[in-house]
Amino acid sequence: STIYIVISQGTKAKEVMMPNLIGLSEQEAGDALANAGLILGGIDRDFSVDYKKDTVMWQQYKKDAKLSEGQTVKIKISNGPEEKEREVPIAIDFSGAPDSTDESGTAIPFKLTVQFTDGDGSQSYLFNNAEQFKSNGSVNISVRGKGIGRVDVYFNGALNKTIHIDFNTGKVS
Repeated sequence: STIYIVISQGTKAKEVMMPNLIGLSEQEAGDALANAGLILGGIDRDFSVDYKKDTVMWQQYKKDAKLSEGQTVKIKISNGPEEKEREVPIAIDFSGAPDSTDESGTAIPFKLTVQFTDGDGSQSYLFNNAEQFKSNGSVNISVRGKGIGRVDVYFNGALNKTIHIDFNTGKVS
């Protein structure tokens, strides 16, 4: 005769819904997973121009996916944009330089100092008390760096302006 048996597979795992982790910090993502009954698994990091630094930019399962309680979930955290070394041209305008002439009406040069600070904090002088004439109008320079840097422009030792440089995008402001 035939005997039928049923073999248990154990208790059925409780289904939980995958939360949306995109844009959360690593801590917030871990908390959201724990609240959903899931476990934060492997964490990778990568550069991204689309996601803010230190936020989740990828999750292993889509939002609202049905998972088993206690399942691990991998995520990827953004390092922000990759800092690339780049050369950026800058024009230094002399319109704010002092107008000076001697008794005979001859133009007197002013002292131009241009100090560059790279994204890593290192500093260098591009010009240090170089004599220039306001009538020259401007001088064009190029600076090479990484991250966010700045150029401080001094006329006769007084700060005239600070130029900010984003070497990642090449934007000068």
